Amino acid sequence: MTTNKQKSRTFEDLQVWQEAIALAQKIYQITRESEDLSGDRSLVDQLRRASVSISANVSEGFERQRHSKKEYLRFLSIAKGSAGEVRSLLSVAHAVGYVDFKTFWQLREDALSVSKMLGHHMKQVERRIIATEKKNALAVRHRRSRYRSYPHQQAKAS
Repeated sequence: MTTNKQKSRTFEDLQVWQEAIALAQKIYQITRESEDLSGDRSLVDQLRRASVSISANVSEGFERQRHSKKEYLRFLSIAKGSAGEVRSLLSVAHAVGYVDFKTFWQLREDALSVSKMLGHHMKQVERRIIATEKKNALAVRHRRSRYRSYPHQQAKAS
């Protein structure tokens, strides 16, 4: 695991990815252990897919970020949506009596924590995008101002 100041070399270094994997493990465990829940194949499938989608989108976006930070941000947004989907599906599982309140609440809090981590990570990526865009805009202005300083261009302007 890396600290906030260290640069992640792989998506496995990201704390948000690690927490998303831990959440998926817990979802798989509860969907295996709860007899009531395991009988509802549709809900189990949706819960599992949504929980796996979180880490999968973080990893896919991370691997694509060399080409586009905006694309990475899009994948993080999808992952955040999947975390919300997990919370919603857990609410359904609790409402219909498949999971007790304690289990529901703990898993909900875990999913909410991952969602908040994703939101924080998205803000960091957004700041990097803005910084890069400003840097590129300054570089373009600098190049343009250099061209205006050539004597032959000044003569045409007169």
